[in-house]
Amino acid sequence: PIGLRIHSMLLLLSEGEREVSVWFELNRESQQRWVGMVDEVAKAQEINPDEAAFKILNDSFLLKVSTSEGDREVDRFHLRWQEGIGLRLTFRLDESFPPVCPDKGEGAPALSLLMNTEAWLFPYSWARRLEVRSVRIHVKVNGLREFSLYNELGQVDARQPFSPFGIQGDKGAWMAFGCYEMALKLVTHVELHFRWLHLPVGNGGLEEHYREYNKGLNNRSFRARTEFLHNREWKQTSGIEEHYLFCTSSASVPIAADAVKEETKIVFEVPEVVLPPLDDITRFRLGEVRSGFYRLVLSAPDMGFGMRRLFAEVMMENSYRRRKKRPLPEPPLSLQMDAVSLNYIAEEEVQFAVGCHSEIRFSYIRPLSGTVDATPDMSHPITLADGPDDEGNILIGIADAIGENIIRLYIGMELLRREIDHEYLPSVDWYYRDSYRWVKVDPVYVLRGIDA
Repeated sequence: PIGLRIHSMLLLLSEGEREVSVWFELNRESQQRWVGMVDEVAKAQEINPDEAAFKILNDSFLLKVSTSEGDREVDRFHLRWQEGIGLRLTFRLDESFPPVCPDKGEGAPALSLLMNTEAWLFPYSWARRLEVRSVRIHVKVNGLREFSLYNELGQVDARQPFSPFGIQGDKGAWMAFGCYEMALKLVTHVELHFRWLHLPVGNGGLEEHYREYNKGLNNRSFRARTEFLHNREWKQTSGIEEHYLFCTSSASVPIAADAVKEETKIVFEVPEVVLPPLDDITRFRLGEVRSGFYRLVLSAPDMGFGMRRLFAEVMMENSYRRRKKRPLPEPPLSLQMDAVSLNYIAEEEVQFAVGCHSEIRFSYIRPLSGTVDATPDMSHPITLADGPDDEGNILIGIADAIGENIIRLYIGMELLRREIDHEYLPSVDWYYRDSYRWVKVDPVYVLRGIDA
């Protein structure tokens, strides 16, 4: 196979619905070269340029991603031309696809873009002439359920219903959550999805349920702010300062007196920060890491969820009164969260220029490479593909060969012209591939060569 392999922790995708986009930004000369080639194909095939670009790219590559059991092919993906940028690769993995993780011996997960030998136009003919000036990777994950969750009482089992803000639920109480997979990436967008249990059944929602408490509480009263942990300090997230903990419809602001929906989501943006190094996953715990966690802090109302105290006060007062007892309010709700999941978006870009640094790594897949290290020089634009330095190679694979065997081959070759100078007479060298490199066969092992 011939292709390009991209290594990045952004590709650590353990579960859920996962979408990955990779932009290959070409330099100006390569964009012009691509447009010229597409115009030639369009003219020859008598189709428009968009159809020609689709025809070239539609079956040009195969895609594989690394898993714990080796590389696995991705059946459904798209490679398209994006005007003014270059090529965009997009693929989606559903929940049934195994976790994308580092292959054995590799430090980061990887994707391999391999040339399809059965493509309508073999991509090596044009990919080796396209120079890439930058690569941007964008990942979007929905339905992440394996993560750590804490409140003031300690670690919480998110697989069972729990009280997010502890037993009392006072103002300032918090719930923290984090995932090792997310902590390794430049996360820009986070969504916390959950379901409330034991909500009031009336059409008036929390306003109706807490009316006799005389505190003016309604569906908008309960709010929280979001923070992220960076270098052991909790910092405010971007965008909305406070989030409503209950919703009545798809609108961002709930109706004050209306039936409350069970499903709620908290959405916030995370400012770009420098990621500190992380230890292994076994030490990813709140209090032991410098970054990687987020938390929801109860900011309103002033009493928090402390309705039990108010209810007890009314009960005590009525016990002393013989006449005109206060109307007994509804018992406080024992609200719990369930079915908690995370969605997130992360992104990173690498520029191929002197002085630029990125954790994204690249390597060429070259069948005739004579060296172990096929990593391109990232101080200048790299080509989309890199093959053997010389041309005129024939690769022959032999399966199930055991022990010492004599190989007999007959290859018919046709001269391009009748007369040729002696110094330009073609010569044939034989190589075999071991685990690392191509090794030249010593002439003593070539038992016979017949020219006919």
